[in-house]
Amino acid sequence: MGKIRVVLRDTLNELGMTQKELAQRTQIRESTISLLTRDAGSSVNKEILARVMDALEIDDIRKIIKYEPDEK
Repeated sequence: MGKIRVVLRDTLNELGMTQKELAQRTQIRESTISLLTRDAGSSVNKEILARVMDALEIDDIRKIIKYEPDEK
């Protein structure tokens, strides 16, 4: 089975934005943003993803989530 990874850290780095700035823009706790950027946890709230995408002004979820198929 493949893996789904949160790659928010990469996008923040590309945009030159800190986790703290994203937390302020989204009104999401910094600890939650930190969990996302570390790809920690086993689930992601869709509302949080939408708020992050709105704040980053992106419309392609692949900028923050990637699917990595198993190597065969």
